[in-house]
Amino acid sequence: MQRRPLLRLSGALLGVFVVWLAVTAIHPIGPMILLWLPIPAGGVVLTAVYWRTSRDSRLPAPTQRFWRHLTAVAVLVTAGSSSQVVEVLDNPAGGGLQTNPVMVAFNGTAVLLIVYALARLPMNRQTPGELVRIMLDAGTVMLAAGVFMWRFQTRPMLGHEDTATVLGSLGLTAVALVAVFAVVKVMLSGYTFIDTKGLRLLILAMVVGTVAPPVQTALESFGARTFPMQLGLPAMFFLAAWAGEQQRVAPAGEASRRGRRHTYYSLLPYAAVVAVDGLLLYVSWVTRTNDRVVVGAAVLLTTLVVLRQITAFRDNGRLLDQLHHVATHDALTQLPNRAYFSTRLQEATSGAGARPVAVVLIDLDDFKEVNDTLGHEVGDLLLVEVAQRLKGCVDGDGLVARLGGDEFVAVLDGSAPHAADLTAARIAEALRTPAVAAGHELPIRASIGIADGHCGDEPSVLLRHADIAMYAAKDLPGTAHLHYHPAMTGTGSRTHQPGPAVTEPVKLRV
Repeated sequence: MQRRPLLRLSGALLGVFVVWLAVTAIHPIGPMILLWLPIPAGGVVLTAVYWRTSRDSRLPAPTQRFWRHLTAVAVLVTAGSSSQVVEVLDNPAGGGLQTNPVMVAFNGTAVLLIVYALARLPMNRQTPGELVRIMLDAGTVMLAAGVFMWRFQTRPMLGHEDTATVLGSLGLTAVALVAVFAVVKVMLSGYTFIDTKGLRLLILAMVVGTVAPPVQTALESFGARTFPMQLGLPAMFFLAAWAGEQQRVAPAGEASRRGRRHTYYSLLPYAAVVAVDGLLLYVSWVTRTNDRVVVGAAVLLTTLVVLRQITAFRDNGRLLDQLHHVATHDALTQLPNRAYFSTRLQEATSGAGARPVAVVLIDLDDFKEVNDTLGHEVGDLLLVEVAQRLKGCVDGDGLVARLGGDEFVAVLDGSAPHAADLTAARIAEALRTPAVAAGHELPIRASIGIADGHCGDEPSVLLRHADIAMYAAKDLPGTAHLHYHPAMTGTGSRTHQPGPAVTEPVKLRV
C-alpha cells in the first residue's frame, strides 16, 4: 500500500477541527482564530496533493493536465476562503456568509477553471440520441441545484444592502451552476482518463462546498448561531484531497477500462426531481410561502425529464431497428440472410388457396477461382456488386437473400412458372456485364435453379428442389436457368430438361 502522508494530514486537520468545534459549541474557549485556521491550512494541503498527482509520470498526459488545472483551482479556492476568514475575523459580530468581492473573484475564477479542465478531458463517443439525453440530464440536475441555491442562498441575499455583494453572489451562483452542468455531463459521458472513485470524491467535495452556505442560511433563519461553512470547507478540502490521492494510487489503466465499459444510465435526473418536489412540499407546508420560482422549477424539471424519456424511447426504438437489421441481414451485402429468407418463405407457403410460389437459387460459378487468385477482399467486392444487381431483378412481393458464400436465393410470392422465367432472364441479363472490383474486370457466370410450388408446400422441399435444378444448370454453358423436374431427382442432380434460357459463357479476365 502506498503511503499517503498528505491525505493523513488533511484528515487530521479535519478531525482536530471537528473535536475543537464540538468543544467550543459547549463552552467557548481559546481565540476565535483557532476555529478558522483549518480552512487555509486544508487548502494548502490540497494544493500540495494536486501538485504531487499532476507530477506523477505514470499517469497519462490528459490526466496530468487535468490535475495541473485543479492545482490552480486549489490555489484560487484557498485564497478565496482565506479572504473570507479574514473578513469574518475582522468583523466577528457581522454573522452570515460575509461574502466579499475578493472571495467571489477567486472562487468564480476557480469554478470557470474547473469547467475548462473538464472540457479538456477526452470523452467516450456518443450517438446523437445519447448526447441529447446527456444534455437533458445535466440540465435537469443543474436546474435542481439552481432551485436550492435560489431558495437558501440567492433569495436571502436579495435583501442585502450592498449591491456589489448581491451581484457578486449572483455571479458566483451562475458560474457554480455551469460547473454543475459540466460535472454531470462528464459523469454521464464516460471519463476515460479519470479514476471513477476519484471523480466521485471530487464531485462529493463540490457538493459539500455548495451545500454548506445554504445550510448556514437555513439554520440562521431558525436563530441558530452556528457556522456550517466552518466545517464544510475543511470537509470539502479533505474529500478533494482524497480524490487526488485516489487518482495517484489507482491501478494503471483502470480508468480507461472503466470508461470503455461505461453504459449510459443514470438516476441523477430522477433524484433531482424528487429533491425539488421535496423542496416544494417544504416551502408549501412547512414555511407556508408561495415561492413561484420553486413551483415553476418543479414544472420545468418534470418537462425536462419527460423530454428525456421521449428521446430515450426514440433512441431505443432506433437501436431495436438496428439490432433487428443485424439479426436478419447479411453483414457484407446487406441483403436479407438465411433466417429472414426462411421466415419469408414460410409466410409465402402458409397462405390459403393455390397461390403460386417460386424459389430461385443463384450460385456464382468460378467464384472460388476469384478468391484463390485475387484474394477474399476482391471476392467480397464481387459479392456486393452481384447483390446490388440482384436486388433490381425482383419486384412485387419478391425477396432476394444471401444464403451464404456465393449462393443467393429469391422467393417469388404469387409468381407462376412463366413469371419465374422472366425473373431468371432479368438476373442473367443483369449479370452479363462484368464487374469491376479493385481495378480487376471480373466476368460473372451463374447457375440458376427454379422450384415451382404453391401454398401448402413444404419450404425445405422447395429449397431442395431449387438446389437440384441449380446443379443441373451447371452443365449448361454460360449463365443458364432450369426449372426443377422430378426426373432430375431420379437420375441425379446433373440431369436436366431441354429448352433452358442460356447466355454465352464469359471467360475470366484479370
